[in-house]
Amino acid sequence: MGLDHVMLKGKDWPRAKEYYTSALKPLGYELIADWGNGGGFGVSAEKVGNIYVKQGVNRVRNID
Repeated sequence: MGLDHVMLKGKDWPRAKEYYTSALKPLGYELIADWGNGGGFGVSAEKVGNIYVKQGVNRVRNID
């Protein structure tokens, strides 16, 4: 079973875009969507196996 997509959050989208564009390039990924506060990286425009990055901060939830 493979991954359908991955969603990541970060504090600074322009900086994250620069980093992930460079880091994912050797794997064949490229920026396929830019919404201004986030975007998507993929091997093609297909929506399978894409990595999405959105500006924001993750909330930490304790699981009891």
